[in-house]
Amino acid sequence: MSSGIINAMLNNGYPGNPELPEATKFRIESSFRQALSLFLNGNLDDCIMGCDFILKLDPQFEPAKILMAKAQNPKEEIDLTEIIKKYGESEEINVEELLIEAIEFYNQREFEKTIAVLNKVLLKDPENNEAKEIFERAKEKLELTAFVMQFIKRAKDYLQEGALEDALREINKGLALDETNPELLELKREVERAKEKLAKVQIQKEEKEEIEKPEVISSFQLEAQPETSFQLESQDLKEELPEEISQTIPPPEEAIPEEPSSQELEIERMSLETSEPARKEVSAHQEKINSLLDEGLRSFQLGEYQEAIDIWSRIFLIDMDNEEAANRIEEAKVKLAEEERKIEELFNLALSYLQQGKKEEAKKTFQDILAKEPHHLGARNHLRQLEEEEKEKEIPQVKMEEKPLTIEEILPEIPKVEKVPIEKPPKKKIFLPIAIAVFIILIIVTGWFLMEGGKKKPIGPNPAVLLSNAKNFISEKNWEEALRELTKIQPDAKEYGEALELISKVKQAMAEKRREMIDGKPIDVVFKEYKQIAYDAFKQKDYAKAEEYYKKAEELKPLSIEEKAYLEDVSRIMAQINSAKSYAASGNFEQAISLIEPIYKEDKIIQAKELLVLSNYNLGIKKLKEENLDEAYKYFKAVLNIDPEDEDAKKNVRFIERYKEARKDLLYQIYIKYITAR
Repeated sequence: MSSGIINAMLNNGYPGNPELPEATKFRIESSFRQALSLFLNGNLDDCIMGCDFILKLDPQFEPAKILMAKAQNPKEEIDLTEIIKKYGESEEINVEELLIEAIEFYNQREFEKTIAVLNKVLLKDPENNEAKEIFERAKEKLELTAFVMQFIKRAKDYLQEGALEDALREINKGLALDETNPELLELKREVERAKEKLAKVQIQKEEKEEIEKPEVISSFQLEAQPETSFQLESQDLKEELPEEISQTIPPPEEAIPEEPSSQELEIERMSLETSEPARKEVSAHQEKINSLLDEGLRSFQLGEYQEAIDIWSRIFLIDMDNEEAANRIEEAKVKLAEEERKIEELFNLALSYLQQGKKEEAKKTFQDILAKEPHHLGARNHLRQLEEEEKEKEIPQVKMEEKPLTIEEILPEIPKVEKVPIEKPPKKKIFLPIAIAVFIILIIVTGWFLMEGGKKKPIGPNPAVLLSNAKNFISEKNWEEALRELTKIQPDAKEYGEALELISKVKQAMAEKRREMIDGKPIDVVFKEYKQIAYDAFKQKDYAKAEEYYKKAEELKPLSIEEKAYLEDVSRIMAQINSAKSYAASGNFEQAISLIEPIYKEDKIIQAKELLVLSNYNLGIKKLKEENLDEAYKYFKAVLNIDPEDEDAKKNVRFIERYKEARKDLLYQIYIKYITAR
């Protein structure tokens, strides 16, 4: 199919069966958007399954046919540009803003618009649990709308007839399916007002009848007397007449049963013939109702009260007057309200633990909440944050390969001795030229002696001192310096043999050292890498990382004087930051800000920035929950002054700006209730 035909098809309204209901069309297009998203993310099998499902709902939906063909044979030249243009989501979207928009539509009971907005969110973030939850609720409300409208119509009819109890029964059944339906709630209030009015009228009528009672009875007796008298006279007269005459008086007429006509017999026969299938249908419906009652009961016994309500509510789709389902739903609602109250108490307890710094207790309480209510967003977010903090504390240990030899094994006989300074050769004296002249004269006079005696050897370093220094370097594992000292000992020195033996052992130790590895790298290489990482982190104001890697390098080899100065500097500042962190962990964010703000202003250290943002943000949340919008606004703006890209702070600023002067509606209450600190 050419792109022009596809474009014309897509621009011509709904590209499928035009006779389908609007709700079904909407559902099909929503499902197709998800199938298209799966295709674009490479999930071809899931895309094909989605298209197959869509085509079962509407075999004429052309985009699903085209997408399925492309997914089944990706190499086939099928142009999806126009389809993606209509059903894809290419522009940048703000998930938080769309969620708020969806909640607004949901509260306004515009469920189709709610689903349309949430489809955009789920295309951007398919794993967004908040969007999924609202999506399912909106879809369920949309599907139940037709059934709820039947209850509303029947309730209005009963109300118009004055059958208030019947109207109230229909209203309660509708509320079991949609407890927040404003039309049902208004009808219920109207029925209650009518019942109150009727009760007042009845009381007034009874009071009036009580006052007028004697006159009414007297009049009744006066009017009824002639009839009673006539009846008595007729009976008495019959008894007083002679037997011959009394027999001529006809007895009271009695109903004589008539023979059924042939037409009536035929109708009865046909009724008997058709009653059997009807009984079977009723039996099938009752069997389905019993099955739903049992299924809901199992969920109820397991504590899944909302699931039980959902199951029992489906009975009304079969029997709108089922009293047992209505009673069970009411009982489940009571249990559900109690369960939600307990969960809310647990959540507040967990937050209290968190503010006191009792993280283990808080974590266990959040886990208990999620065991009872897996979709509790607040508990889930806090638990994820605690787990991330635990992971950050885990520092990978550097594992060194076992050394086959130790210094004691290499040089067991070498005791540690003090360094002896090397004696410097004596300085040349000023009379050296005179001595040389004397020597020359002596050579001339006694040539034979000088030829035998040879020349005077230059004075070198003391071999004993060299050997002692080498042993000290060996004890410190400073193999290079030890080897340098040992090679200075001359062959004619008496220490030369011992020096050769030590040279052999030092070279062996140096070879073993070169074989030492960390993560597959020689220790010297790792030492240099750690120092470089630490220095780079220091320059980037990441003092936590700088401190970590300087300390890891120091465990391998001594640091230079300059590197030690860097380490001392970052350790001092990190101690102040950690002190501020302890205040923040206990909920004293004001004290944390007073400690950390000067550090951030001076050096813009990353850890100071993070803690300052955290403290200001959580203070903003605290003030927001207290409904102190001005103070909350101030703290969120402080967050944005530090980090202008903080999405949560921007969202909260928008929220406050919206509700500063506006009425606090249901959306406001939900937002305040479920928003959580970091």
